[in-house]
Amino acid sequence: MVDFEGFEVEAMVCQGCNDETFTVQQSKKLFHLMNKYKLFERRRKIIKIGSSFAITIPRALEETGWKPGAIVSWTRINNKTWKIEVE
Repeated sequence: MVDFEGFEVEAMVCQGCNDETFTVQQSKKLFHLMNKYKLFERRRKIIKIGSSFAITIPRALEETGWKPGAIVSWTRINNKTWKIEVE
């Protein structure tokens, strides 16, 4: 599995130089993911709900595990960057 433009996909990786390449099937899956999820704006405003802050997530991400009730964890990378994962 490799990270390609924010998508975790299967790829063939050269053991010598770590170059990544994709089979036709892997390429089709990657383009499908890119077309489906890059259509959504990746910027959101932080909103306030009661005494908490929240960020809305596009419903199309539900099939990847992002749905109401899912547990998420976050890690601070630096002052402006956070990593958020569905557990």
